[in-house]
Amino acid sequence: MLRHLARLGARLAGIYACRITNWRQIGPGLPDAVIRPYVSGDVTVDRYGVHGSGLDSTSYFLEKIDYARVIGQDQVTDHSCVGVVARENQGTDTVLQDPNALVPYSVGRYVGQAYGGHTSPGDEPGPLTPRAINGVASVNTTARSINAAFAALPFGRIVSNVVRQSEWTAQNARGAALRNVFGPAGWICAHTTTTVRDQGFQPLPGSVCGTVIH
Repeated sequence: MLRHLARLGARLAGIYACRITNWRQIGPGLPDAVIRPYVSGDVTVDRYGVHGSGLDSTSYFLEKIDYARVIGQDQVTDHSCVGVVARENQGTDTVLQDPNALVPYSVGRYVGQAYGGHTSPGDEPGPLTPRAINGVASVNTTARSINAAFAALPFGRIVSNVVRQSEWTAQNARGAALRNVFGPAGWICAHTTTTVRDQGFQPLPGSVCGTVIH
């Protein structure tokens, strides 16, 4: 499995580095069509690659496929094939209607949109669907949740709420309010069914929810 995942990461890096530009370069049985990779966020793209602050899904995805290292070691290839969409985790942008479009998408966000009804105009999956990795489905369509086996793969991650350390530890009303919402005994951890699972994400075990990391 790890070998397959490494190969997948290399292929994705090849696509986003514009070395792999046609599906046939991956397999002869795939369509003879140009791959259209996209990222989201306040970024620019030129022949040297993607620059700027990608949104959450994009930043994590590029990190996991080792994008910076790949393009840094290749100063010959024109890396400008990557397109940019303004918003992440949505499929209503017209450029994403292309069946050859490829874009990082949070599976948890997709589940919340598709099954939890957490959508708004311009914030919905449209025709996009999250795909399997090496035969491991991303979504458990029966339970209408992230597939636990998929979440355990290297592309899965723990989602955090970020607050300032000084505000979190403050012995005042603001500090107390933050701890009462985000802490281990806070409102979110006490209502994981409605605050986490209903939004499409998998709750952490009770002893882990609300843990402080730095």
